[in-house]
Amino acid sequence: MRQFDVYRPRSGPHLLILQDDSINHFNAVVAAPLYPADDWERPMRHLQPIFDLDGQSYVLVTNLLAAIPRAHFTDCVHSLESHRDEIIAALDFLFTGI
Repeated sequence: MRQFDVYRPRSGPHLLILQDDSINHFNAVVAAPLYPADDWERPMRHLQPIFDLDGQSYVLVTNLLAAIPRAHFTDCVHSLESHRDEIIAALDFLFTGI
């Protein structure tokens, strides 16, 4: 399980791991949902960036981040490591407004 990996849980939206890899001794992981962009009305681009996963657009809803039990993360389907700066910028905006 690595930071910026995308998982498809048994039910619900895809989840993006936000927590750093070195913090791995807890039973839960901080993650945020990725919803299909077609299902999300007018995302705030700085707070809710859009990413392509296998030809489909998804909105990262950073304002819905949560600590989720590790048991929910079984099927890694993608990595958004190449979008690190954009994800960190969205988290900065969430916590600092900048």
